[in-house]
Amino acid sequence: MVIELSVRQLFCDNGGCTRGTFAEQMPDLTVRYGRQTPALRRILEAAGVVLAGLPGARLSSVLSAPVSRTTMLSLVMALPDPVAETPRVLGADDFALKKGHC
Repeated sequence: MVIELSVRQLFCDNGGCTRGTFAEQMPDLTVRYGRQTPALRRILEAAGVVLAGLPGARLSSVLSAPVSRTTMLSLVMALPDPVAETPRVLGADDFALKKGHC
């Protein structure tokens, strides 16, 4: 698959500007300094959550988006923690009631 993407190259007329040129970013398609599209990153994150390191890396190579197991684990570690729900029912500690423990 070949995707041709044309973006505008913008120039800064300010002489004190250190960058000089800027490339236009396409929302939801590119990210700054990104090597993966946001959609591919979501796919790799999902594979990483389900399979973790080496199995996730093997699946990514089958999907024609090979990454290392370290990258797969880094993607999973970068995800926010899921929100923990407050339990509605608490059980008694059965082990404290056995064998004469108070």
